[in-house]
Amino acid sequence: MAKTKSRNKNLGTDILYRIIMAVMAVCVPIVAYFGNLVYTVIESDIYKLVAQLKGDTNDDGTSYDYWSIKRVISLVHEGSGDKSSLSSIWDALSPVHGALVGTLIFFAIALVLAVVIFFFALISKKKLPQLIISGAGLISVIGMLICFKSLAAAIVNGTITLADFLTGVSGLFGSAVITQIIPYIAKFTVVQVSSGWFIMLFLYIGMVVWSGSYVLIESGEKK
Repeated sequence: MAKTKSRNKNLGTDILYRIIMAVMAVCVPIVAYFGNLVYTVIESDIYKLVAQLKGDTNDDGTSYDYWSIKRVISLVHEGSGDKSSLSSIWDALSPVHGALVGTLIFFAIALVLAVVIFFFALISKKKLPQLIISGAGLISVIGMLICFKSLAAAIVNGTITLADFLTGVSGLFGSAVITQIIPYIAKFTVVQVSSGWFIMLFLYIGMVVWSGSYVLIESGEKK
């Protein structure tokens, strides 16, 4: 009778572990797509001056934006979005290719590992591999931040300008004249990670703590 109760208790605990682990894992790609990963501030001294001349003292010529993968994809589809335009933007960002590629690679690794953890939690009773994979995912999220900081620094210090992101865009903002004068009209003053990144970080920390606690409990029971 006591063995049956103990078996049922272990089964219930295992199910609880799997559910919470799977939920945390599946939340990572959801947050990565819908969450605000980047926060930017664009200031325009000329716009501010024009607003002041009009008597509008409340407008400081600053634009605050939050960026998610969903929003970026939407903007690409709404714009020209052809291969030549994307290639032009990629070429314009050549000074930060290393940091950009590093950010994207770590980001992709974090997503892939979350999917692996999700299926591991559903089909496997082994918790040590999940702990190891969660740790690797946590390192990936941190690595993404390190690479992104280099990318953000290049944008804020003017190595990469607002015009570089508009290269290859059709219409007025894609014209050579406009892209040349934009850096003197508006500039990025803040580029940093936003809530989406922190949620991904906390999800991986949660998975490490959750799986790690069960690994410790199981190792103690075996002794």
